Formats: sequence, C-alpha cells, structure tokens
Amino acid sequence: MDRAHVAVLMGGVSSEHEVSLRSGANAVRALEGQGYRVTPVTIAKDGRWRMPRRRADNLGGAPARLLR
Repeated sequence: MDRAHVAVLMGGVSSEHEVSLRSGANAVRALEGQGYRVTPVTIAKDGRWRMPRRRADNLGGAPARLLR
C-alpha cells in the first residue's frame, strides 16, 4: 500500500511569512516522521508558488513552479 501523500503550504504574502515558513518546515518534518510522503509548497512574498522539482516529478508531471 502506498503511503499517503500530502502537500504542506507555507510562506505567503503576509507579514507572517517567516513564521509560516518555520511552522511549515516543522509540519513537514512531523508528517515525514509519521510515514507520510510530503511535498512542501512555498508561497513567496510576491505570491509565486514553488515546490522542489524532485518532488513535483513524484506528482505525475505537475509543474515544478506554480504561479498564482
């Protein structure tokens, strides 16, 4: 049976951007520790969405960079 695959969104355009990055990284580590496959998705301060290419490849061809 495949492990569940989840995305964790972090960052964003608000003043809480840095806090969200730290919280998101903690969530990624915790989920991976529980056996989940995790794709971290970072939203930059300018609103652009990004995820690592190697993880995007695991999503069946999803683009490595998503734009709003």
